[in-house]
Amino acid sequence: MSTSIFDTRPSQKDIIIILHQYTTLSINYLYTNDYDIYIISNLNIFDKYLRRELSQNTHRKVTVITVLGDTEDVIHAIEFLNSFDNSEGRLQEKNQFAEEYAYYLKKIQYGEDTNGYGLEDGELNFPPGCCDMPLSFELIVVLDNTELKNDHLSPRSVFLQQLFRFISLKHGGTFVCTSNTQALITSEKVLLHFLLQIGHQHTTKTPRIQLNKPEAIAIYESDHSVNGEYLHICLLSPKGWDSWSKIQILATPIVHEKDKSKYNILSNENEFNKLNRVYNAYLDFSNSYVNQNTAEHHKAEECKNDLFLLLLTDYKNTKKTHDIRRKQGISLEEVLENLQ
Repeated sequence: MSTSIFDTRPSQKDIIIILHQYTTLSINYLYTNDYDIYIISNLNIFDKYLRRELSQNTHRKVTVITVLGDTEDVIHAIEFLNSFDNSEGRLQEKNQFAEEYAYYLKKIQYGEDTNGYGLEDGELNFPPGCCDMPLSFELIVVLDNTELKNDHLSPRSVFLQQLFRFISLKHGGTFVCTSNTQALITSEKVLLHFLLQIGHQHTTKTPRIQLNKPEAIAIYESDHSVNGEYLHICLLSPKGWDSWSKIQILATPIVHEKDKSKYNILSNENEFNKLNRVYNAYLDFSNSYVNQNTAEHHKAEECKNDLFLLLLTDYKNTKKTHDIRRKQGISLEEVLENLQ
């Protein structure tokens, strides 16, 4: 079932929003007994509608799944999601992250036998970059394995994995690299199976026992399946499991290639701290609705340039192309007006 606008009938179901990279000009709608699922391909066009619906449904749990391979698109989506200032939602996400973090920390300390051991609140001192900017929604950052170009250890592939994991960790989310994302956005059955695999919990279900928490998949698992109906998870960093030190390990195989790469590979703590500082500044100053002639807008543009110059060493050369592509996005009102 699909529709071009949100269904306005009252619902108590959890909401899943999938922001994906496939080019369409519609909002597709799927549903199950537990979820209302909205699949949106162009945030530039539908941002006002999405903002309205998210603002009106603060009583329902919302999970946002990004299926985006372009660096700017991912960060733009996070900027949009971070603009919702629902303190209760942020606190809920922070608390959920703390529970997951405590579980994986206990597992490191005590092995599989975690049931008999507790952690005091004072012991949960998150390392730098761990859920220090929770969103009002649960976040799942998905990377299609085709973005890794059959070489998950190339500079570009390592850059994408590090950046997506950094973002997921910072906002208290889950990072997944999977095959067949097209099935993820078209099949309720595939989506439900995917959510089960990564440990996503519906609000009305009994909290899962600790033994059912997902295991991390830290070493890339190639997809050898021949059945296109399902997807294969190649990498998984569950909520509460990741850290800067684990993300840094990815840089080890290519540390000597760094100077030859056009991507900024994070190979030490100083580089993580610098990215964290610039990323924080960008989100602090960014606001989609600030007038372009204001000092706030100019500061936001400056922070954006700082961030992307740090991430992409050739950003100056590609910025014009990105700006042109952004300008091609028009509002839904303009689309409807042109059709009349």
